[in-house]
Amino acid sequence: MVLETAPKLPEYGSFVAVYDKLLASDFCKKVFDALEELFDLPQETKMKNVNPKPAHGYMGKISVLPLHEGMGIAYTTNLEECEKFTELMWPQGNHQF
Repeated sequence: MVLETAPKLPEYGSFVAVYDKLLASDFCKKVFDALEELFDLPQETKMKNVNPKPAHGYMGKISVLPLHEGMGIAYTTNLEECEKFTELMWPQGNHQF
């Protein structure tokens, strides 16, 4: 196992664990770029991601954790559910996400 740092992750106290280079670096970059695009959305948009289970929707702007922000995406192994989430966040479309 190799521990690598990715842009911006050390700033937030994070790292990436890479196991035998199973994922190509260009794939990882695309994932991080997509997540940056997601978290750059307006808070009002991100707050549309609700889930009745605690900590399974959008979580952010908590006074005791002002830098914390999280996004749960339900049923990520189901294409239709992922498409619903994408349409919720980007009603105008975002096929790449």
